[in-house]
Amino acid sequence: MIVQHTPHPVQTLNSFCKHYPDLTQQVNAAWSKKLADPGLWPDWCLLPMDEWARIIDRQESKIGIVRSMERKLRDCYFLAMLGTWRYSQGIYRIDSDFQKALLDSEPGKNIPADILLHMPEWSIYVETPGEIWQDDTALWGFWASIAFFRNLPYPKLQIAINTCNGVRFTPDLPLGEWTVEEALNREMWDIDRKTIPACNIYEKIEREINFSKWRSSHVHIERLLRIILYCCCDKPDIDDARQPGTSPQRPQAKQVKGGFRLFPANAPRFWTVGNNIGEQLRQAQQDNQEKETSCGSGRSRRPHLRRGHWHGYWTGPRKSEVPQKFILHWIPPQLIRGSGEEALQEV
Repeated sequence: MIVQHTPHPVQTLNSFCKHYPDLTQQVNAAWSKKLADPGLWPDWCLLPMDEWARIIDRQESKIGIVRSMERKLRDCYFLAMLGTWRYSQGIYRIDSDFQKALLDSEPGKNIPADILLHMPEWSIYVETPGEIWQDDTALWGFWASIAFFRNLPYPKLQIAINTCNGVRFTPDLPLGEWTVEEALNREMWDIDRKTIPACNIYEKIEREINFSKWRSSHVHIERLLRIILYCCCDKPDIDDARQPGTSPQRPQAKQVKGGFRLFPANAPRFWTVGNNIGEQLRQAQQDNQEKETSCGSGRSRRPHLRRGHWHGYWTGPRKSEVPQKFILHWIPPQLIRGSGEEALQEV
């Protein structure tokens, strides 16, 4: 008899959500507001943060406990992240050679921060074998989703890292009319200066939480951002491990007696990331070694691999009521001066 192991992120999900036994009903009650008025909040999030806060408030009232405001904020963050991921339970497994090339690639410049609104699902979980967090802690993986605060002028990218020491959030990244690089710098500046305006009690508590220990996490967060950015690319190399040829998408409501309802995923769904590119990279490395050997000690330049890099461009007319769309690609490493110039296929 084969015993199937429950993935750790699913264990974390089940452990947390057992404290909210009627979570599905609560989410559908809140989500029905959007069904009645689709413009209440954007399609790239399941529920705004204040709706998650109301679910926590109702649960507190039902069981007769009162949490501290700091604890309530943290629970709100966890519930929003895990409660959203509960509806897709997508686990993204990255090809090891592709992951190395992606993380070693040149940093992207002038990439609009709102490209991150195009994640393939409302919330994703990415496995990161071999990655180490800032305190030499093994990083098993991370969740990522977009949080929508009604009282803020911009959404925020939220990342929760999953380590052997538990799950914890990195600072939120504001996604306004600036670049990804600026978003990272803005958040670090806000943490140091504490200049985030207190729009509501949750924002006020968030501002007062000491995030100083995260100041040194800039480089680590940037590495995770590269993975998230790739998932937001146009036509990324992402495939279903069991049903090849399918792509991740946001959960769809199902029509039942009484209307439309959202239902949590029955089980996790595994997505492969970069498998085709990884295979191309391994072939290119082999070709590179063979060509280096054939070059001998001649004076001709040896073949080499150029690092991968980001390439983006705007589409659509500049002067139009329809906003332009930014298309992002990650260009894999290129084999230079092989037989002519050989390059890996563009993503």
